[in-house]
Amino acid sequence: NFNSNFAGGLTPAGRDLVAANLLRTDQLQALGATIRNIPSAPPGNVGLSWLRSFDLTLAWPLKLGERFTFEPRVSAFNLFNFANFDGPGDKLGGILNGGVGELNGTTPANRFATRTGPGSGVFTLGSPRQLEFGVKVRF
Repeated sequence: NFNSNFAGGLTPAGRDLVAANLLRTDQLQALGATIRNIPSAPPGNVGLSWLRSFDLTLAWPLKLGERFTFEPRVSAFNLFNFANFDGPGDKLGGILNGGVGELNGTTPANRFATRTGPGSGVFTLGSPRQLEFGVKVRF
C-alpha cells in the first residue's frame, strides 16, 4: 500500500522546492529525489527465534556468630538445556532494503542460525546448561 500511494512521489522538501519554483516535479524525479519503493518481504520471511532460558539458584545462609554469614550455593543456568539459535545480541536492522538481516529480507535459509554455545565468554546468555558452585562469606 505504501509503494502504490507514496513511492515515487515528492518528499516534503521536494514539495517545498516545487512550491518555491526552484525545480519542477519531473526534474526532481529525474534526479531521484523522490520517496523510494520499499522492497516486499520475501516468502517465508522470519524474525529472530526467541531466547529461552531457565536459571535456578539454591543457597543456604548459615549465620556464624553475629558478624559472619557463610552461604554455600549451587546455580544452574539454562537448567532445561534449551537450544538457542539466535543470541540476544543478534538484531534485525530497521532499514527496509530487502537485504539479509533486515526486517523484510531475512528468511530461514539466510538468518544467523548458529547455536549459541560456550566459548564466547563465561557469562554467555542462552548457552547450553551450566552449573556453578560457590560460597559467599559476609563479614
